[in-house]
Parts: sequence; structure tokens; C-alpha cells
Amino acid sequence: MLSEGESAKGLSREDFRLTHNGTKISSFEVKQYFDSYAWLAVTLVLDRSGSMEGRPLAESKRAIGQFLQALGRRDRASLVTFDEEVRVRASFGTSRGEVQAEAGEVATGGDTALQDAIVQAASRLSSVEAPRRAMVVLTDGRDTASGTSSDEVLQVLRKAGWRCFTVGLGSEINAPFLREVAGAGDGSFFRAPSPEDLTEVYRQIARELESQYLLTYRLPNASAESASRPVEAKRHDLKLLVEAGSQELEGRRVFTTGGGRASARAEKEPLPGQPAPDRQEKRSARDLKLGGWKAIGTLFIGGLLGATVGTGLLLLLGLSAGRRPAIVGSAIGLSGLLGGLITAALLVV
Repeated sequence: MLSEGESAKGLSREDFRLTHNGTKISSFEVKQYFDSYAWLAVTLVLDRSGSMEGRPLAESKRAIGQFLQALGRRDRASLVTFDEEVRVRASFGTSRGEVQAEAGEVATGGDTALQDAIVQAASRLSSVEAPRRAMVVLTDGRDTASGTSSDEVLQVLRKAGWRCFTVGLGSEINAPFLREVAGAGDGSFFRAPSPEDLTEVYRQIARELESQYLLTYRLPNASAESASRPVEAKRHDLKLLVEAGSQELEGRRVFTTGGGRASARAEKEPLPGQPAPDRQEKRSARDLKLGGWKAIGTLFIGGLLGATVGTGLLLLLGLSAGRRPAIVGSAIGLSGLLGGLITAALLVV
């Protein structure tokens, strides 16, 4: 965001300077989110406490409506409202027109459970699979009814991995807390002194979401071989300098990686109804073992049955011809052949 409140658009790779732990990164890719496949899932959190009655709520609805119209064609939105109770008015499965219609039906209520609303909305947004996610929280006062602490709110947003914008309407807001929330969510805090300022604030947020850029680079000394070895926890200090026209924008992010074992081996996700690979291997081994015992049992039973039937038939033939019982010796040999044929037939079946 530039000093005039405008978003930096149309930047190229040459406009970015990236350093990692003080070392210049020369090999990286830059892609503007708005021009790519990365659609947005945004949750709008609206205060409907009693102090929002009248113009504050009416102008909030107007600002939300224009914000929804400014979203991209593939973007999705949900609506969460709160007083002392948090309520999901519209989920991501509804159209943006339905979200706007639900916002139009919101009426004022009682106290302000701001912190509960942020945590519950963040939990729902984190469960949505989307290339980009963001949350916009609007309130005109301080929390008066939450069971969630402010530290819990900040902890949830730091772990979320998506952006959170906060909008404070009027003079009764807790500005330091709203600024902390936006900072924990890697977003921005906006003040709206009067209800009529809300439309412009939401327009700025929409422009900022449109002008996001994705920088991709490989950590220094990272390799495919090290991915399968135990990884030590490492601290990374990432600094970014952006030249936008006559202005320079600077940002910094410190993060930690490692502390466990990474694996470069990717496993294919099983299809619905298909067992996982390890279960398939165990089942195959079990089936092979059972199959071996089945074959041995079938061979034994088939041989015994064939020998019995063959011997009986040959003895009957010998006796009817008036031959000696010595024919038993040759009968046993021929019955083995017959038993083998019966065994083969059983195995095939």
C-alpha cells in the first residue's frame, strides 16, 4: 500500500529486492495473485451489537455490498455476525448475492463478543481449502462479552497463515487491540471516524487484496538430500524492498523452520474408498500368506481324495476281472496321477 492509500499494481521482478539472513537472493519468482489462478476466500465479520443501530449498521451493509461487487469472478465470501452471540449468516457455499442479501437482513442485538467472533470465524476460515484466504473484522466498540482472551486471539491468527484486516468505527474502539490483531494476521488496521467512511475503507481493503504478490525462492543451502535427514531448527530473517514508482516500500518477516524430520518422499493420496498404501501392503502380505496355506491344504486334500477314489476304482476293476490283490501296487501308482489331476482342477477354481 502506497502512502497515498493506493495499491502497488503492475510491478515486475526487477522492482523487488530480497535478502535472507543478510544475503541477497538473486534467484526468485514473482507472480501477482490477482492475475493468476489464486482465487480468494474471504470471511466478513460484522458487529451487530446495540451500538451499531441506525447509520453505523446501514453504512456497514452498504460498504460490504460494494466490497462483494469488487471481488474477482472466482472469489468466494462468507458472513459472520456477532453481538454477545456469534452466528454464521452465510457460508462459502452460497453465492455473493446471497451473502449480500443475508447482510441486508442483519439487525442489531446486545453486547459485544468481539474476541469470540474472531476466533470462531478464524477457525472456520482455516478449514477452507483455498489458494488465498482473508478475514475482515468490523467493530465499533470494545469487547464486553467474550470468553476468549486477547492472547488466544493473537495466537490463533499468528498460526493461521492468511491475512486479517480490522476496521474500527467511531471513537469507542480499542484501537491498540485492533492494531495488534491486524499485525498478528499480517494485515492492516483501518480507522473509520464516521459511518460514511466505511465504503472507502472497504474499497481500500479490496484494492490491497487485488495487489498481492507471491514471491517464491529456495532457502539457501536447501537440497533434496537434506530433506530426509533430521532438520535442526533455524531462524530466518527475510527482508523485502519494493520500488514502486518514486516510493520504496520495505517489509521484514522473521520465521523458524526445522526442529523435526523432513521427508522428500511424496506419497500418492489414496482415492475415496481406497485404503492407504501401508494398509494395502499389509493386506497384500496377509493375503499372500493365507494363499500359500490354502494351496498346501488344497493339494493335500485333493491328493488324498484322488488316491482314495483311484485306488477304489482300480481294485473293483481288478477283482471283477479275477486278478490277484497284487494289483493294489499298480493301483496306488495310477491313483496318484488321478489325484494330481483333481488337485490341479481345485487350484484353478
